[in-house]
Order: sequence, then structure tokens, then C-alpha cells
Amino acid sequence: MGGHVFQGKWPGRQNRAQRRSGAIQPVGATGCPEHPERVDPGAGAIVDFWGVVRGTEDGREIEGIDYEAHAAMAEHQLRLIAQESAKNFQLMKVIVHHRVGFVSAGEASLFLQVEAEHRAAAFAASKWIVDELKKRVPIWKRPRFKMDPPPPRLRRGKEREQAISLPK
Repeated sequence: MGGHVFQGKWPGRQNRAQRRSGAIQPVGATGCPEHPERVDPGAGAIVDFWGVVRGTEDGREIEGIDYEAHAAMAEHQLRLIAQESAKNFQLMKVIVHHRVGFVSAGEASLFLQVEAEHRAAAFAASKWIVDELKKRVPIWKRPRFKMDPPPPRLRRGKEREQAISLPK
């Protein structure tokens, strides 16, 4: 049970040759599985949650979000949250990863996987973990806004009058 803060892309998104060769080595890499390789025989539910960067922030379009973290403290808090959730919701497994650095709109910044005996516990635990992460983990975000469209180019003479819509 634990959590990690990653710089860059998810290790689970690499192909098998890249994983074996160690071509990408993010901080605290343990893998971010797309499909569970081994499931506890007592588990009846696995919930995966991907937190994805939306394309807008406060009603404005963004390119993505720059995430910063106090890595050691963030990993410590993620581990505590994972341990607490395992105890409180009787989870068999908890994996939680959060990326740092720039994450483009449409890409995942958070991956969470929980394994439980019943689906109700797995879903409740997933919600609780995300809520606690937002409250307790020292990860800060700064949206990178898309530039506003440039102002219309001014022209001379009649073209200028039409371009800026002056009354006649």
C-alpha cells in the first residue's frame, strides 16, 4: 500500500521493452498498471480512477496544469492515506500516484486503484482517498492559460474604418 509522486509520464504507459530496459525512471516508480496482473482471490471489486486535467479552469481555456510538490512530504501523506483507507474500508490493495510537472489538458494527473471484497467499499474508499488527497497532500497546481486571441490588426484608410467598425 502506498503512493508516489511522479515526474513526467506514467510508467504504466511504457511498452514492455521500455519497462524492462528502464528507459523511463520516474521518482518512486513502481508501475502504474492499466490492468491488474494479480488479484487477491478474496477481492470482488477493483476500482480504477484516473483524475484528468480538464481543458478549462475558472471558465478559461488552459493548455494544462503545472503541478509542484514537496515530494518527500507528499509521498509520506499518500502512504498514510493509503494505510488509513486500507484499515477503514478493509481494502486488500491501494495504489495512488500523482504526477508533478506540466500535465497537458486531457492527460491524467492522478491514478488510483483500490481492491476490496465488495464494490461499495471500493467506491467509497476511492472517493474518500481523493477527498483526503486534496486536503492533506502538499501538491500545488498552477494552470497554464491559453493566450487570448490577438487584437485585430489595424489597417489604413477605409479598410481601417471597416476593421474597427466605425460609424459612418
